[in-house]
Amino acid sequence: YIFRWKFAYTVILNEQVRPHLASFKWENVKENLNRHKEYHELYFQQLINHSSKPDKRTQELEKQIDAFNLLYIRRTAQIEVKNFFS
Repeated sequence: YIFRWKFAYTVILNEQVRPHLASFKWENVKENLNRHKEYHELYFQQLINHSSKPDKRTQELEKQIDAFNLLYIRRTAQIEVKNFFS
């Protein structure tokens, strides 16, 4: 009976808790921040150049960044482009 509880505890710890905690490690936070900055710069250049076709690197970053941050980065880039041309 105890072995089942220990197994259940280990499974939950390895599949749910540790991956969630790993997202808060400094290395992962820094990687995400670098991805966000790079995507912001690429999207900003795309808007300035009036290019409708995203390049390969932009598409790769879109797959790695979650939807909320993707929308936030795009909106801030759009605001910066608006201020850039004003």
